[in-house]
Amino acid sequence: MQGRFKRDGSASAEPEPHGGTDRGSSHQHAQSAGKGPSGDSGERGGRPGVSAPAGASGTKPVAPAAKTAKSTPSTGSRMALRNWRISTRLVSLLALPVVAATTLGGLRIGDSMDDIKQLDNMKLLTEMTQRATELAAALQEERDQSAGPLAHGLKSSDYTVKGFRDKTDNAKKTFEDSAEDIDAASKDGNLQGVRDTLVGLVSQLDALGKIRRDAYSSEGNSTQTVEAYHRLITQLIDLSQDMAEASSNPEMIQRTRALAAFSTAKEYASVQRAVIAAALPASNATKGNLSTNDRLYGEAAYDSEGSELNIFRKVYANQGAEEILKPIDENNPTIQAADLYAKRVFESRDGLAGQPARSYLDWVDDSSTKIQQMKKIEHE
Repeated sequence: MQGRFKRDGSASAEPEPHGGTDRGSSHQHAQSAGKGPSGDSGERGGRPGVSAPAGASGTKPVAPAAKTAKSTPSTGSRMALRNWRISTRLVSLLALPVVAATTLGGLRIGDSMDDIKQLDNMKLLTEMTQRATELAAALQEERDQSAGPLAHGLKSSDYTVKGFRDKTDNAKKTFEDSAEDIDAASKDGNLQGVRDTLVGLVSQLDALGKIRRDAYSSEGNSTQTVEAYHRLITQLIDLSQDMAEASSNPEMIQRTRALAAFSTAKEYASVQRAVIAAALPASNATKGNLSTNDRLYGEAAYDSEGSELNIFRKVYANQGAEEILKPIDENNPTIQAADLYAKRVFESRDGLAGQPARSYLDWVDDSSTKIQQMKKIEHE
C-alpha cells in the first residue's frame, strides 16, 4: 500500500518511496505519543495536537508564540478621499472639470436650441407678415383698378379686371403656402394661436369668389363692394400684429405696430381711390355721380387715413417716422393735387358735381402715385 492515512484520518498527499524504511515514521510516532520535555502532552509551539518534525533528535522546546500585535485602528470608509489610491485621486481631479464643463455645455446647448427655435419662429412670422402684406396690396389693386370698369359695364373677363385678379390669386396661393409652414411649426405649441387665426382667415378668403361675382353690381352703391374687400384686407393687416405678439420680441412688436398703423392708413387711401373711381365716368366728357352714402363712406376713410398716420408718427417717432414719411408729405404736386381733389369731393355736398370733369383712368393714375410711395414705405 503506497499511501498512508495520517492520525487525523486524512490520506497522505504523497505515496511513500519504494525501498524506504519506516524508522523515521516509527520514531515520529513514538515522539508524538510520548510527553514533551516540559511535561505537556504533545504540545509544541503552543499549538496542541501538532507533532514535531519526523526524524528530529534532541529537539528543543519551541518558544511560545509571540503575543498578537494590537490591531490597527480603523481609518474610516473605503469611500473616503484619504483612503483612495493616488492614481484614483488624480483621475478624479482631472474628471471634475470635464464633468462640470459637460454639464454647463449641456445647459448652454439647451439654451442655444431654444434660441434657434425662437429665431426659426421669428423667421416664419416675418415671412408670413410679408405674405399677408403682399396679399392685402394685391386685393387693394384688384378692388380699385376694377372699380371704374365694372361700374361702367365691363365684364370681369376684360383684361383690365382679369389681370389684377390673376395677381391676387398668385398672392393668395403664396400666402396659403406660408400658412401651411406655420401650421407645421405650431405642433410644439408656440405658434398655436397664430395658426388658429390663420385657419379662420384662410377660410374667409374663400369668400373672395362671391365678392368678385357681385363686385360693383349695385349702381350708386360702391360701398358694398369696397367694404367687402376692406374686411379681408383689415384682417390681413391685423394678422401681422398677432404674429408679432407670438414672437415675444419687443423690437419686432414695436415695428409691427408701426407697420399696422401705416398699412391701415394706406388701406384708407386705397378706399378713397376705389370710391371715387367707381363714381367717375370712362371719359372726361361728363361728370360722374357720387351718391351720398358713398360720399360719407369716402369722407370717413379720408379722416381715418390722417388718424392712422398720426399713430404711426407716435409709435415710430424714435426711428425717424418724419423722415420715412417725406416721400408722401413733401411737395409732390401729383400727390398734393390728388389729396386736395379727394378732400373737396368728400366734404362738399355736391360731391363730384362741383368738381372739374375727369375720367376714372385719370383719377386712378394720379391717386396711385401716393399709394405706390406708401407701398414702398410699407415694404421697408
